[in-house]
Amino acid sequence: MLSEELIFDVSTNQSITFEELMVRLNSEAFYYEKWCYTSFYDFLVNFLKALINGRDITLLDKDFSNEELAKLGYSNSILIKHTLASTSPNITDKASLINKLTNSKSSVTFFTSGTTGIPKRIIHTIPTLTRMIRVGNNYKDNVWAIAYNPTHIAGVQVILQALFNGNRMVYAFETSGNELKRSIIERGITHISATPTFYRLLVSEKTSFPAIKRITLGGEKSDARLHKLLSISFPNSKINNIYASTELGSLFVTDCENFVVPASLADKVQVMEDELMVHSSLLSWQIEDEWYKTGDLVQVINTFPLTFKFQSRKNEMINTGGYKVNPNEVEEAIRSFKEVREVRVFGKPNSVLGNILCAEIVFYPDNHLENNEIFSRLKNILQEFKIPRIIKVLDKIEVTRTGKLSRK
Repeated sequence: MLSEELIFDVSTNQSITFEELMVRLNSEAFYYEKWCYTSFYDFLVNFLKALINGRDITLLDKDFSNEELAKLGYSNSILIKHTLASTSPNITDKASLINKLTNSKSSVTFFTSGTTGIPKRIIHTIPTLTRMIRVGNNYKDNVWAIAYNPTHIAGVQVILQALFNGNRMVYAFETSGNELKRSIIERGITHISATPTFYRLLVSEKTSFPAIKRITLGGEKSDARLHKLLSISFPNSKINNIYASTELGSLFVTDCENFVVPASLADKVQVMEDELMVHSSLLSWQIEDEWYKTGDLVQVINTFPLTFKFQSRKNEMINTGGYKVNPNEVEEAIRSFKEVREVRVFGKPNSVLGNILCAEIVFYPDNHLENNEIFSRLKNILQEFKIPRIIKVLDKIEVTRTGKLSRK
């Protein structure tokens, strides 16, 4: 049986019951095909109304600027409203909602994070969005923290995972780390899914949340140090690292950094020139080529079964002085210093070198390193051309609208 409270929004302190959600799903005779939502609850109602009525929907981030909307092909006015058929969707309980969602013929248009450029438009269907969802009695008591942007594919997948099992959701994407820490205790959160950047800014060796049962991370490169911190902060949790993208949805899962391609996908995944390739049949849209280039550079650990470790996005590599630098490698080296909480490495355009390597660093409270000390330590770890020339200490590092490190 569903708990009385279905949603708690940490940012607004609003609590919504399943009964309240049913009233809106059954009574409102319209939905917005394109709309920059103002609250998580309004977004969820509109999204579900589209799905249960078999209507197509485009998810636009509420933080898209007018300039960004124009580049994506939209004018400043993107509020597109449709009237629905007079027949009620008749959502009365969990089973009827799940049935409508499972059988929905809707297409959902997402936009990529735009980490290194203009976001790309990607279309998904319910089968590709629910590819890795698990349903059953073992999941009925879960309480999910929504720590991804809800208008992006990772956020939608967490929402559907929760809804398909009748789980409570705590919307925590727009909150601070301290607010989420309180919610973990006060709202009984048991499951969190978020980016590695989100976790790095949340956990430390001094925090512990024994009630958390599962931690899922994806969307960026993780590392051994983060996994160690997660095991300390969430001592009773199973930790899953998911390989996923807006283009593909979720494909692989592991409890470490190495992804193993399952036998069922062995003939649909390959690596060519260090780039991960997937067969076109795994996409939710048609392409001319048989194989789709993911843009992900990986290190092959084993050929059978194919086992790989994510290295970087191809378009994230930084050209400096004739060399190509993987910013993830440099960040991992700097994060190995116990004083460092988070770091962002990026290239600053330069007419001579192409780019000057720069780093922004956030230290743990009451910790600090002088730049000379950082340079000295890095010389023992990295080649000279991989060492940032400019280092800036910040209180907070810029992230994208999906919670990832910004590469711009």
